[in-house]
Amino acid sequence: MKLNQLQYVSAVSQHGSIRKAAQSCFVSEPAISKSLRELESEFNITLFERSHTGMTLTREGEDFMVYVGAIMEHHAKLKRRFLAKEADVRRQLKVAIRFPDNATDTLIHTINNMPAGEFYDIVMYAHNTSEILNSVAAGDVDLGIVTILSHFETYWQSLFAGKGLEFVPFGPREHPYIAMRESHPLSRKKKIKMVDLTPYTLLEIYAGNPASVSTVLANEVKNIVGIPTETNKVSVYDSHVYRRVMMETDSFSIVGAADEGDVFVRNGLVHYRINTDIVFINGVLKNTKLQLSELEQAFLDRLTNR
Repeated sequence: MKLNQLQYVSAVSQHGSIRKAAQSCFVSEPAISKSLRELESEFNITLFERSHTGMTLTREGEDFMVYVGAIMEHHAKLKRRFLAKEADVRRQLKVAIRFPDNATDTLIHTINNMPAGEFYDIVMYAHNTSEILNSVAAGDVDLGIVTILSHFETYWQSLFAGKGLEFVPFGPREHPYIAMRESHPLSRKKKIKMVDLTPYTLLEIYAGNPASVSTVLANEVKNIVGIPTETNKVSVYDSHVYRRVMMETDSFSIVGAADEGDVFVRNGLVHYRINTDIVFINGVLKNTKLQLSELEQAFLDRLTNR
């Protein structure tokens, strides 16, 4: 068993495919496949179930990943304690985010307030909620910014705690709205019924594979608020693509916003408040077993106004 083999199996578990795991690890697909075969042979187990939809952990694989997570966590600690220079550690910031807009202002403030002549290494990238959770738990990133729904808050908090993560809320709780471009055929209405949306396309930020926790809960929310099940749907991974599709098609989306009334226009989009008691909760995930760098702690404090 080698450390890189554990990194590869962790990547496959996270991404659900050898191709994506190879891309994330910057190695070839055969190298990933070989490592999986060697681990399965060494421990006489089957780690993954292979299907046309991807790769999912077997029961043995899930048990195996518990130990892999612990090993990777201690390896990250060793690197931080003995290999990284103290100055470099202070200036590291690694963040995974669900919706970039939630942290862009804080990122800009962080960059603009770095002392002159100081070197820093900042990495910020977008993932879905399940991937962010796994990345923070594995120590691949030190902070994860996600949005959860109040209806499932107890479930999420229990899941976070079980993985050794702390969820730190920030900003106001946001109400769900239906958003569409100002030239949308429905945008002149004073009130929108869910049935009115049936002919139009629901636009979403990609939540993950159909079996992921975030996807299942997102679908449950759509059922609760009454989004028509027969509506066409488009899921995109990139926030820039999402914005363009919203502005150039007659699609609609579910978004969160602080209480601004039943109907309002912002950034070229008309927002209609959904009649539900569900609210969005933005928060930061951090691994309780890992110490943040000075830059990461400053970023967290700025984001949460602590």
